[in-house]
Amino acid sequence: MDLLQTIANACREHGMAISKFGRLAVGDPRFVIDLRNGRAPRPSTLEQVKTFLANMERPKPRVPRSRGERHRHLERGTAGLAGEMAAHRRAMRTGSARLLAAIRLARGEA
Repeated sequence: MDLLQTIANACREHGMAISKFGRLAVGDPRFVIDLRNGRAPRPSTLEQVKTFLANMERPKPRVPRSRGERHRHLERGTAGLAGEMAAHRRAMRTGSARLLAAIRLARGEA
């Protein structure tokens, strides 16, 4: 696999912008853009990039984006979070004036 494809895959996996990758890897936010436009990196720069790629942390778990996904994600969490989500749903059905009381009840603060 060529360097540009490897960088693109790493950026996609980590949710990182290509400009951030260039800035962190070699101190040049335009590095990946310049590679796309035909720039040939020096051997020392190539080693910097390979070292950076090898030392990148594993990608963090994907955070749910939509409201429904967020709720399902929280329900799968600890029992406390599931209880708070259930309280939130009850409060939404009964009206927003009771929201705070329902959350306090779920937390055991009543």
